[in-house]
Amino acid sequence: MGKPLIFITIGDPAGIGPEVTIKSLNDIGYRDDYNTVVIGSADILSKTMQTCGIDLKIKPIKSIEEVNDDHKYINLLDLNNTPAKLQIGQIDPRSG
Repeated sequence: MGKPLIFITIGDPAGIGPEVTIKSLNDIGYRDDYNTVVIGSADILSKTMQTCGIDLKIKPIKSIEEVNDDHKYINLLDLNNTPAKLQIGQIDPRSG
């Protein structure tokens, strides 16, 4: 049996959630006993990593069979439902 899976949502894509998610996943110690799958936008996560100076790779997945347990990758289930023109830190009803 493989490691347990933990699913993490990024929350409001224009809020602090994407930054908290990226910084948490960057701490390898938290991922030794389980694998994570992030539910959110690849575009938002990429921009957040660039802003935070964090170099992780995004691995898009469509099923749990595709989960990679390499800590350099973020397993991402992208629902493709985030508006493209969100301003980080700005209240916007489109972001939830």
